[in-house]
Amino acid sequence: MATGAFGAGANGKPVDVAELKAEIARLETAVRRAAIEKKALLNRIAEMRGKAEDAVDSMVTGSLPSISGNMPAGQPMPAGTQDAIRDALARSAAADLARGQTRVTETRFAVEVAAGHSLSQLRSQWDTLARAHSGLLGQFDPLVHVDEDNRGVTLRLLAGPMANAADAVDVCARLRNTGTVCAAVPYEGQRLNIR
Repeated sequence: MATGAFGAGANGKPVDVAELKAEIARLETAVRRAAIEKKALLNRIAEMRGKAEDAVDSMVTGSLPSISGNMPAGQPMPAGTQDAIRDALARSAAADLARGQTRVTETRFAVEVAAGHSLSQLRSQWDTLARAHSGLLGQFDPLVHVDEDNRGVTLRLLAGPMANAADAVDVCARLRNTGTVCAAVPYEGQRLNIR
C-alpha cells in the first residue's frame, strides 16, 4: 500500500510511485509507437499487393497461340508458331518475375495537432500552434487529412513529415507536455496552403 511517494512492493522493498508512473508512461509510448508502425506496415503491404497485381495484369497481354486443328504427332509446327510461343512464354516469365518483386517505398509519419470543419479554421489553428511551438513545429509542413464517417467530414491538421513513428511519438510527447493534444499518425493528405 502506497503512503506518500513510497509503497511496499510484493517483495517488501520500498517502491517509488513516481518511478512506476514514469515506467507506465514509457510503456504507453512504446505501445503507441508499435500500433502506429503496425498500421503503417499493414497499409504499405496492402498498397504493395494492389500495385503488384496491377503491374502483373498490365504485363500479361496475351495467351499461348493454339496450334491449328488436330495436327498428327511428329508433324512440324506451322511457320511463326514457335516464335509466337517463345514470345508468349517470355511475357509469362516477366509476369512471374513481377509477382515476386515488391516496390520498396518509404513510410513517413506526422503528428495530428488539430481538427476542424474548414480550411480557414485549420489555417488559423496552424498559425497559432506554429507561433506557440516554433522550435518544435517550425521545421514541419502543415498537411490536411480528410476523414469521413457517419457523422460527416472532419479535416485533420497534421505536421510532418518525420522519418519514423518513433520521431512522431517523441514530438507528440513534447507537445503534450505543453498541453497540446496530438497523436502520431501516418503522413497522408494534402499540403495546407498558408495564405
